Amino acid sequence: MAVVPAITEVDMASFSPVQTVRATVVQASTIFYDTPATI
Repeated sequence: MAVVPAITEVDMASFSPVQTVRATVVQASTIFYDTPATI
């Protein structure tokens, strides 16, 4: 879960806010669904 904020900061510096939000949502949902499967 700690990976999301780090990646978000990079996206904010590289992309527009809209793309950042979309990327964050995708990353959060991916981690959310992958975590139960991993554990």
